[in-house]
Amino acid sequence: MGYGLKWERIGVVKKFAEQVNDAEFMAATEDVQNDPNFGRILFVINDFSEVSDFEVTPPIIKAYFASVADAYRVNDKVKIAFITQDRELEAQINTLVHTSPLPYRSRVFKSVSEARNWCKGPKFKNP
Repeated sequence: MGYGLKWERIGVVKKFAEQVNDAEFMAATEDVQNDPNFGRILFVINDFSEVSDFEVTPPIIKAYFASVADAYRVNDKVKIAFITQDRELEAQINTLVHTSPLPYRSRVFKSVSEARNWCKGPKFKNP
């Protein structure tokens, strides 16, 4: 697998490595949303810091948005953070975050520690 999940008391970190394709991206999303702990978490951190090739296609991005919208009905308190130092991937993610129907508060960060601070802060704190 090109990803791993690290469950924490109030959230989960999805750590991706090397290449991320459609199947891995959606599998990681579904693994989190189908876990019995999903209803109580406050954050999901998508760590792409070790990704060298992000090959997630537009139809899968659309499926991701639909999946996240369904998950929002189960838990509306989640914040979603994306981690990357790659400028091109950061631009792609920012475009998706700011032009998509994501119901959750979402942001891109350079490090997991920055994301963790934001995720653990007040729900309605300005980014």
